[in-house]
This record gives sequence, structure tokens and C-alpha cells, in this order.
Amino acid sequence: MAASARLRCPFSELGLVAEAGSTRTFPALMGRQQAMWFLMASEWMSAEQCQSAGLVLEILPDEGFAEAVQAKAAHLAALPPDSLAEAKRLIADPDRDRLKAVIDAENAALARLSGGPANREAVTAFREKRNSDFSAL
Repeated sequence: MAASARLRCPFSELGLVAEAGSTRTFPALMGRQQAMWFLMASEWMSAEQCQSAGLVLEILPDEGFAEAVQAKAAHLAALPPDSLAEAKRLIADPDRDRLKAVIDAENAALARLSGGPANREAVTAFREKRNSDFSAL
């Protein structure tokens, strides 16, 4: 991750719920309490916070970031692809079915919340360039 980069999970602020398996992968990487905060608070996370939480392996300087990433990619590309694929499969397979189930559940929750009162208020507030007010919900 670039040193100046930040990440954010804005789902709650949009009246929605996390997606892409993040309700499974975040707790696995950073623990339940920290994952709940990151996924629910909609706050920006610095590169240092992301690394400390286990979301990021390494923080690279902004200057030369693309070149450093290309060098890492070239390192992997020089290794035997079959070995890399098997390692990835062995690491991912034990959780694959559970992750698929979580993604299905997240998608169902997103479908239920999308267009709901909180989501409509968030979209309206965005269009009107104001903060959302969920107090009446």
C-alpha cells in the first residue's frame, strides 16, 4: 500500500452492509472487534492502520510505488506458476465454501437494504451535499 493511501469501508454510512466477503475476511485478518469497527464505523484507515490490522503486507513510499509493485510482481512471475497456483489453492480451499456462503449472505443483505430508508437518506444527502441524518429512522 502506498504510504499516503487510505482505505474506507463506507457501507454503514450508506445504509448498507459490507460485501465481497469482507465480513469473513476482515475478522480472520484482524480479529472480530477491530473488524467490526472498521466495517461499521465508516472511518478512513491510514496505511499504518491497515498494516497493523493485517490488511496490508507492506507500506511502500509514494515515490516509486508503481516501480516497487512491478518489481514484486516480476519476482512472482519468475517463479513456477504451478507451484504458486498450488500454494494459493491449498491456502484458500479450506475457507472457499464458507466464503461463498458469506458472500451470498452479504449479497442478500445488500439487496434487502438497497433502496431502504437509510440508503435513500444517504443517497439524498449525498446529492444535496449534506451530512446524512438517520435519526428519524
